[in-house]
Amino acid sequence: MTEDRRTRGRLPSLSRDTRGVTALIFGLMAIPLTLAAGMAVDLGVAYYLKTRLAFAVDAAALAVGSTIGEDADLDLRAANFFNANYPEDAIGNTHDLQVSVQGDIITVSAAATFDTFFMKIVNKDTITVRANAEVVRAIKGLEVALVLDNTGSMRSHDNIGALRVAAEDMVDILFGSETTHPNLFVSIVPYAASVNPGPEALGGLQTPTAPAWWPESSDPGYVSYTYNPENLSDSSDPMNGQGWKGCVIERTGDDRMGDSNATGWQPYAWAPDDSNNYDVDNMTDTVRYDPSVWRNNGAGPNLGCPSRIVPLTNVKDTLVTNIRSLDAWHRGGTLGDMGMAWGRRVLSPQAPFTEAEPYDKEGWEKAIVMMTDGRNQVWRLTNTETSASSNNNQKEDTVNSDFTGYEWLDTANPHFGTSSRSVGEDVVNDRLADVCEDIKALGIIIYTVTFTSSVNDETKDIYKTCASDSTKWFDSPTQQDLKDSFKAIAIELSKLRVSR
Repeated sequence: MTEDRRTRGRLPSLSRDTRGVTALIFGLMAIPLTLAAGMAVDLGVAYYLKTRLAFAVDAAALAVGSTIGEDADLDLRAANFFNANYPEDAIGNTHDLQVSVQGDIITVSAAATFDTFFMKIVNKDTITVRANAEVVRAIKGLEVALVLDNTGSMRSHDNIGALRVAAEDMVDILFGSETTHPNLFVSIVPYAASVNPGPEALGGLQTPTAPAWWPESSDPGYVSYTYNPENLSDSSDPMNGQGWKGCVIERTGDDRMGDSNATGWQPYAWAPDDSNNYDVDNMTDTVRYDPSVWRNNGAGPNLGCPSRIVPLTNVKDTLVTNIRSLDAWHRGGTLGDMGMAWGRRVLSPQAPFTEAEPYDKEGWEKAIVMMTDGRNQVWRLTNTETSASSNNNQKEDTVNSDFTGYEWLDTANPHFGTSSRSVGEDVVNDRLADVCEDIKALGIIIYTVTFTSSVNDETKDIYKTCASDSTKWFDSPTQQDLKDSFKAIAIELSKLRVSR
């Protein structure tokens, strides 16, 4: 009886003891709880991976967005920036890095895969995450003047041919696949011993007043002193070199190298003399124009006058056509200060050329690329020429220079104030230094290129100082160096146009 009461006394406490049930329930729930925790770990790793991947893709997209180049170059740049921000030792295996360029829209995408830690329990061995980024390039406006040495020395070893290739390569890089571009304008300024701005320098006048020695209209063989640009498609055109080709005699005064007014120039015309032996009354038969044939024995009123300036244009074909027609124009020397002054004028919003944007227009850059194959020089024919003609040019004893865009070297000439060629060259070098400083003060970036191994150290120093900084001076001893330099400059100019 007593034992039964003890047993009955314990039964209520046993009915209240839930320790075994709890253990059973916990045991039953342990597996899904562990699985859920494991999945949370795997999903947390996936989230981390996606964040890391997105950061690397963003970096790659921004890097490509600030780059102009071929597709292979863009792919490499994207890979370099992606890998730098997602190194090999990071969690996950990256793959499928892709770059897409559609106009100014850059898209970069990539994926990363990692082996799961816990989700293998439910046969989920890997997780793949993806990320993409889109960047829209903000393209700045760019105006570039190519100031190119077209003097007779450029014919040596077909250096003029190398220049044509280099300049066309530059245009190809700048324009890419575009045939026209609303924010890219390029001008070509050939220079020799004169520059050819055409009628724009005379306010559009195509028939200027003829020089006093020009024949009268009643004379036999009369040719009108009218603007007569060269026939680019036919260098053998008998009218080439007659009339007025478009070169000018440079103005004097405070704005000699400037752009603050559009007046003061006079039409260029070299009168016949011993060193320029042609018959003014029979120009059709005696003018010797084609420089590739006649070289220093060319003759005519436009002797020494290079091809016309191409004003700023955004039409690629116009530039390529004119570049392919560039030639080496013999006689007179090399007057780099004159070339640089006209490079400034084509980038100026002021007349005579008015295609340019204002200097301070937001979102626009201006640059000059000036190339020379030698020192600034006031040249003179010093011997009798014998090439291809019995009507040869001969040394002219009454002067100490050829005729140029600064006329003759003479103490009474305000362009020089001396009859010494060496002093005259110092004057040209000093003016070049001054105009370079004025141009840089306007915010125009200057690149300079010295071409051929014969350029002396003094000339290199002049053009190195002219450049905006020493990294923008390119010494190019060989033709391949010239092409490489123009390509490097084109890439730098392209980068100027891209902001992000």
